[in-house]
Amino acid sequence: MIADVYIEMDDGVRLAADIWLPPGTPSDGSVQVPCLVELTPYRKETRAAEGAGFLPQAGFGLVEVDARGTGGSEGEYDIVFSVREQWDAAAVIDWAATESGFCTDKVGMFGGSYSGIIQYLAASLPPDRAADHLVTIAPQRAYGDLYRDIVHHGGQTIASFGLIWSGGTTAYYTQPPTNLASADGANAWIDHITSNDPMIAYYLTEPYIDGVYASDDTEQAYDQRLYLDSSVLERMEHLTVPAFHLAGWFDAFTRGQLLTFQQALANEQEGLGGPHYLAIGPWNHGETHFSYYDDMRERLIEWYRHWLDDGPEPAWFGEDRLRWFTMHEGGLDDDTGAWSEAPAWPPSSELLRLYPDADGGLSSAPASDGSVSWIYDPTTGVAEFPSRWDNAAGVPQLNLDQSLDGDRGGPTFLTEVLDEDLTIVGPISLRLQASTTGLGAGDAPVDGLPDLLNSLAPPYHDTDFVVKVSDVKPDGTAELITEGFLRASHRALDPELTQVVDGEVLVPVHPHLRESLDPPPSSEVREYWIEVWPTAKTFPAGHRLRVDVYSADTPNHLNLVRPSLNEIQTGQDTYLVVSVVGDVGAIEGGGTGQPDDGEGPTPVTGGGLVTLALAGLGAGVASLRRRRG
Repeated sequence: MIADVYIEMDDGVRLAADIWLPPGTPSDGSVQVPCLVELTPYRKETRAAEGAGFLPQAGFGLVEVDARGTGGSEGEYDIVFSVREQWDAAAVIDWAATESGFCTDKVGMFGGSYSGIIQYLAASLPPDRAADHLVTIAPQRAYGDLYRDIVHHGGQTIASFGLIWSGGTTAYYTQPPTNLASADGANAWIDHITSNDPMIAYYLTEPYIDGVYASDDTEQAYDQRLYLDSSVLERMEHLTVPAFHLAGWFDAFTRGQLLTFQQALANEQEGLGGPHYLAIGPWNHGETHFSYYDDMRERLIEWYRHWLDDGPEPAWFGEDRLRWFTMHEGGLDDDTGAWSEAPAWPPSSELLRLYPDADGGLSSAPASDGSVSWIYDPTTGVAEFPSRWDNAAGVPQLNLDQSLDGDRGGPTFLTEVLDEDLTIVGPISLRLQASTTGLGAGDAPVDGLPDLLNSLAPPYHDTDFVVKVSDVKPDGTAELITEGFLRASHRALDPELTQVVDGEVLVPVHPHLRESLDPPPSSEVREYWIEVWPTAKTFPAGHRLRVDVYSADTPNHLNLVRPSLNEIQTGQDTYLVVSVVGDVGAIEGGGTGQPDDGEGPTPVTGGGLVTLALAGLGAGVASLRRRRG
């Protein structure tokens, strides 16, 4: 390994890289090898452990680079995936091909999570900033849409993940570089301690204070330019290099990565770039690695060898583009299901409506008119924690039994015990006819809450819908399969991006713009389309399918601080849309009794105690913020 090679960017900032070469390769630059670039803010010495563990042995060089403002690199770390950082990635690729002395003129990219996302972004830069020598990418567990995939789910702000991630990343870049004793390392360290902001302090209030973006003309709570500049789905026409995508059904970025693959494949079929292949298994963020699975690792090596070193076309290029795992008895890490293939995402399927009824049933027969209501109280309740989102920040996912939900209190809908297997593969949506009524002191600040949390509350009444789909096993335990989110005021649909199949809204996409904001009038029944993240799951005979609707998901999301009375109207216009593979038989409704059963007070849902803890942490770290001159 050749440590701490410095690469100068066009603004004079120098990035530090470690270069790993195949065994036996001279280190004097007399022999060039096909190379892969990985850019990371998590310290090149740490991240290289995965790629350097198998790529050099397969004949590839690995150029492991600290993002600017981190590790041994100079400059300031502004925020994730700024335009400046994307330019840096492209510049490193071209440096590797033309100036490093170690690499051939065909360069690829490697890595997952942060390093996977920057692959999408570097590969989709417009022509005036694109890398001339980038030949292929292989993004693992990487989002497609910064706003919708990780920062604001359906308009609901991510909470625990953001605090854990920003705190951990702050810790990474506040550590001195390993070459601190050298002048290069000392200069980098001075840049870090004098310029880098404590990200954890800014997380709730000014997360993008220093970011370099094309423009910044709307508020950060909405889908403004700064999010689009860091999202590959905004510029798919530029993603033309061959890409091998790896995803997981329980990853934090499942939604956006599948949409990225779907659009990339559609563009390829129109003659724009490619090819594109995707594999998706029953994994969460921590398990979605090419290197963890022998067959995936071998396919990746064959992929790189073909594109970077004129190797033969892999035999599996003759297979369909999509390879997915359908879970069966289990969910996360299921080993009872099976792999399948299809030419595109989503696979061919038949759409099925499942109607919730006022008694708690869920059936393929339209429900009779009725209603079910619940009180959202922000002082009680707690969601699954740590969750799939926190797993993306390095925290193990607990995968809790959903039958232990207890005091979340929103309505639960259950099918009867299934007589035969029901296989769902693809996107899911929930159409609700629902109303919400503010309780308590209207829109006034809530007594006893920290000023920071009250300042984040909207100046109007609002409510959240959190949807969870679970597999209920014969012993009564319930395994969470997938989720969806929508803040009521964000209910407007984007007609250009929303996917409608056979007349059904299958993938509702909301614009999340200030001009599209539509706060719910008190007690008025309105229509809400909620995007539930896609999955591939067989609900076996003897199991039941369960759908929960809550109004908070604390601490995963920053819930609203004011209580409300929420009501769903059942009938033919409230239903879940699922994509079914195979036979679609009649599914009878179960019925468990709903919160509003007319006996005693309505149970509550929320998560406020943990929210208050998060708010306290946010208020505490906010006091550490430095105002820039």
